[in-house]
Amino acid sequence: MKTSEPPVVVEQSFNKSADIVWNAITKVDEMVQWFFENIPDFKAEVGFEAKFEVNTGERNFPH
Repeated sequence: MKTSEPPVVVEQSFNKSADIVWNAITKVDEMVQWFFENIPDFKAEVGFEAKFEVNTGERNFPH
């Protein structure tokens, strides 16, 4: 994505409490359960950068 392009915005509703959803997107051990197994680390703080790849068998997708 180019910086001149508008950001991608995704909205989703979940049938879970706000606490459960917040933990799923901010705590690495729960992110691994909800999303991908190979998230090395994550901190919900300004300036922290996380990088990992998801391999589909045919292609690698950097995240």
